[in-house]
Amino acid sequence: MEILLCVFLGIGNGASILVSQEMGRRNADGLRMLVRTAVWFLYLCAIPVTILAMFVGPALLRLMQVPADAFDYAVLYLRITALGTL
Repeated sequence: MEILLCVFLGIGNGASILVSQEMGRRNADGLRMLVRTAVWFLYLCAIPVTILAMFVGPALLRLMQVPADAFDYAVLYLRITALGTL
């Protein structure tokens, strides 16, 4: 989750730089297009990540050897955080 967070924070920071440049140019059309593209891109990335986490997550937790008494809570936590990416 930390790696994904860092990747998407980096993308967001890059987009914010471009937004600042368009604001500085007072280019409203370019700003609208940039924000629309950034939002669509992030949703197109977040949807597959969420779906993968929901269905592949339990297998990854088993691979990580999560203890049996914590497994159900770990799956629930993973699914809640995955839904939060949207």
